[in-house]
Amino acid sequence: MAEGGFLWRRVTRILLLVTAFSLTAAYANTQPVHAALHEARQSQPQGKARWDELHSIYLANLRNSLEPNGHCTWDNMVVRREWGDMSKQARLDYLSALHCLKNRPGMTSHSAFPGARGRWDDLAVAHLINVQSIHRSPWLSVWHRHYTWRLELALREECGYEGGLPYWHWSKYLDQDVNTWPLFDGSETSISGNGTQTGPECACVANGPMASWTINLGPQGQDTWGCKRNPRADGLGYNPACIERTFNTRYLNSLRWDEVVYTIDEAHDANRFAQLIELESPSVHNAPHLFIGGTQLDVTFSSQDPWFFFHHCMVDFLFSVWQSLDWNVRTTSLPGSHIFDQIRSQGGWSLPTPEVDLKSIIHLSPVFANITVEQAMWPTKNYYCYRYE
Repeated sequence: MAEGGFLWRRVTRILLLVTAFSLTAAYANTQPVHAALHEARQSQPQGKARWDELHSIYLANLRNSLEPNGHCTWDNMVVRREWGDMSKQARLDYLSALHCLKNRPGMTSHSAFPGARGRWDDLAVAHLINVQSIHRSPWLSVWHRHYTWRLELALREECGYEGGLPYWHWSKYLDQDVNTWPLFDGSETSISGNGTQTGPECACVANGPMASWTINLGPQGQDTWGCKRNPRADGLGYNPACIERTFNTRYLNSLRWDEVVYTIDEAHDANRFAQLIELESPSVHNAPHLFIGGTQLDVTFSSQDPWFFFHHCMVDFLFSVWQSLDWNVRTTSLPGSHIFDQIRSQGGWSLPTPEVDLKSIIHLSPVFANITVEQAMWPTKNYYCYRYE
């Protein structure tokens, strides 16, 4: 009871700060890039070739960085693959593991979070209680790295999944109709597709493997997206509802090969990487959330859609490739908080911007163990041992 009371006070304080917190505010109100610069980026040739080169450099540098007597070896690494590159059986195994975890009992305090009913909700709560600390802040990349890994660990340890967390490569399918993409084609090996619009603020995923998936928490307030209003204004009440998606393809142009490689090649230090991945518009972190829409329009509760982790796995892939170009420097340097102050102030976010250093603690929730930022900086050391193919 004492733990629940403490957590409830902490969450109430956070949620009061984010009552009107929408994805439009979090992701769309970023700093514009000069139009000529954006056009120049789009005209760069060989974006795909440059990505392939960067991927090869990453793999070579990752192999060379392994400690001779370390716990992580090339042969025992968990391998994360693009969804479309996985076999049919591997995709079915992952979807089965998702549903397994969804149906497992949760460990989150029911008194603090009445809507949290299962293990998937444990992860949802971790995101919602940290939402203003981990967006528009130096925490984005490293916190979400640990967050995605924690899902992977749960799937492997609690549901017998043997693979790595899959990712969705933003650029790979842009020359194809969205409805034919392996992730969204509605087949038994997809995560369903777009929602079916049944009202001005309602678009349920009605077909495919995620048609029966329910999200239990959110939305916040009455003037927000969602088919069902939560019985509580803070969004923490039990509110079983469908996943909602409203694809908006206008944002896909921000995910071209040239845009992705520009984010890596232009980022000469941690500050610049943070600006490119989150603060400048378009950005490869923000645009996918805006493309998906629906449930993603309430960012506090957005991680309840399994799509969220495909996207943030790709964000971590990008982070890992960027780090691999100078492991020693880029695993010890972090963005400064000052670069986020202006946009947080303009958006009515809490100030000062949360600071981070290597000794800072990554806190998901009381359900999950804490680790330090330093322990999360290498994808092949401490708790982690994975690579992206």
